[in-house]
Amino acid sequence: MSGRRLALTLRLLGIGWFVAMCIGGGAAGGFLLDRQLETAPAFTLIGLAAGIGLAVSGMYRMLIAVLTPPEE
Repeated sequence: MSGRRLALTLRLLGIGWFVAMCIGGGAAGGFLLDRQLETAPAFTLIGLAAGIGLAVSGMYRMLIAVLTPPEE
């Protein structure tokens, strides 16, 4: 595998991890708040929605940076 393809692969893997951490972190944080405040499932759903929103906006910005050809 060439160096450029490897770099692209690693950047795309990083984007995937970012998405997973945003969604999982939002849901886990909401779940922990629900357990503390006894409001299940309100904060879990809010955290999940916030995680999905952050993941989509961050993924869009990162993909634009990856797919835009570099200026020379």
